[in-house]
Amino acid sequence: MATATKLVEVDSAIRAYYRANKSLPKTLSELCQKGFASKEVIVDDWGSELFYSATDGNLAEVWSCGPDSALIREGETDAISIHYRLSKTISVGD
Repeated sequence: MATATKLVEVDSAIRAYYRANKSLPKTLSELCQKGFASKEVIVDDWGSELFYSATDGNLAEVWSCGPDSALIREGETDAISIHYRLSKTISVGD
């Protein structure tokens, strides 16, 4: 399943979670634990869990940094530049 498709599925899962709980999940793993998404959906095409950020209100963002999402490689101290980012902003509620 392509990462862009997974972002759409995570969007739907977050909206369903919000309708059921009247709040955003704290983590994407919480979506899986409560049955709103599968673990496969929250992992991008490069094997990394999607990144997730939520506000106290009704706005969340889910993204993948692509193949270079491992910002620090073993044995290196400097961060690696991210050249790719695919994201989806999700607004739920009123």
